[in-house]
Amino acid sequence: MLVNVAYIGHWVHMGAVVQWNNHDPIIPLDLFMYAFNRLSPTDFHGEPNPDYVPYRPWIRHDKAERCAEPPTYSGLIYTDDLPTHPHKRLAGIWNSHAEKYEYLLNEYPYRSTVWKLRAFILDELIDEMLLARLRATTIDEAAWAAALASFENVDQSEVRRLKAAIRQAETAKDNIIASLGLLSNAEMVARAQAHFEKADYEIANLRTELARIESGKQRSRSLVEARPALELVIARWDDVPSEDKRALFEAFAQYVKVSKISRHTKQAVVYWRDGTTSRRSTTHKSLGYFWEEDDLEKLRAMVEGDVDQWEILRAFPDYTWKALQERYAYNYGNGHWRSEYAGHKPYGRYTRWRGTEEVKDPNLQAAQLVTSDCSIDQP
Repeated sequence: MLVNVAYIGHWVHMGAVVQWNNHDPIIPLDLFMYAFNRLSPTDFHGEPNPDYVPYRPWIRHDKAERCAEPPTYSGLIYTDDLPTHPHKRLAGIWNSHAEKYEYLLNEYPYRSTVWKLRAFILDELIDEMLLARLRATTIDEAAWAAALASFENVDQSEVRRLKAAIRQAETAKDNIIASLGLLSNAEMVARAQAHFEKADYEIANLRTELARIESGKQRSRSLVEARPALELVIARWDDVPSEDKRALFEAFAQYVKVSKISRHTKQAVVYWRDGTTSRRSTTHKSLGYFWEEDDLEKLRAMVEGDVDQWEILRAFPDYTWKALQERYAYNYGNGHWRSEYAGHKPYGRYTRWRGTEEVKDPNLQAAQLVTSDCSIDQP
């Protein structure tokens, strides 16, 4: 329609102009030519249009070309931050401008962004909580037995719900088939067919979900046999593929719930299958100076209270000792680290919490705490 030259007064027959300026134009010439030159690769005579300016078509690039790993826990992250949509699942999207994956909370029907969080930040938090749970579970015999029991009995109510929904949808299909013999109107037959296809599609989806949940029984047997290997997994956690981390997470946890605390802080809570929870904050994952006042005061109190280095690193696990020194110096030391700091400091400037001996040996950590308490009790 937008390349029909009849709108500017020419008479067209059989796709060719047979009379130029046959009538007054309906559309101004410049407006018509603007649309024509962007839509028509040929001119009025069928020759190549020298002024053809097509819009660049949208190209969906291959996901393999993306420079970041896909989100590990996509589909397992929820939030209650929308009062009208509690327990809303976050979308995992690719930000082409930042070249990063993100977890995004959108508010429908306007599709406005409520908040978003870089996927690697949240995935690292979940990895840390999962690793801590694996360490605690494999060490404690009672915790291991409880984890297996909770996993084997999980989602039984959901299995019953899905089977009931499948039976209901199959009954609806049978009723539609039985009623076809009574229908004579073509429109009613078409509608019945549409309802039948919808029920068939719903049954397929329900059976897929049921198979996914019931496959957990096989995973529980594998989990029993995998206990000796978990110690090796824990020791070489950084080498574990993301899909295996997700499988371990689904074995021990149900989902993650994220809440916005402030502009720079989101809180992630993992709901484990045994009914317990673990929570972490994303504040310290920021690479800038976006620290909350409470965290800055906590750092100041620990440094000026001469708390041992390993305890400070444990309180701020995502930062090196150098970064914490610089943060204190920037906010409280007029650019200088506290020279009077007297806490026990066996580690170098580039050590993080995960690189300390205390994180590798819980017994050493407990001994350090006992020693610290004894020194406090002495007059």
